[in-house]
Amino acid sequence: MQIWDLRFDGVNDYAVLVHAENDVNFRELFTTTGQPKHWIKRPKVEPFIEKRKKVAKPRADISYLTVGTIILNEKAYQALNTFLQPFGQFLELDCNGEVKYFTM
Repeated sequence: MQIWDLRFDGVNDYAVLVHAENDVNFRELFTTTGQPKHWIKRPKVEPFIEKRKKVAKPRADISYLTVGTIILNEKAYQALNTFLQPFGQFLELDCNGEVKYFTM
């Protein structure tokens, strides 16, 4: 038996992901048209780090990049992909060398 602990601690308690590549148009890359998307390479994202803070916020298993998006780490992807697959496609992101899964 698996026991899941789903908590909402508030978005302010965890690091938000941000687009890390200046040479790519963020809006075009992450806007959907209802058609499948295909990326030639994984877009790079990174946790947002507030410069005023001494300690970085922790990263959550499920986070977001923009409103209406879901980004899963490997653990969350393995647990939820079968359930979420009928609702859309998963696209891989590169988060400091770690694969994350993006869906809208």
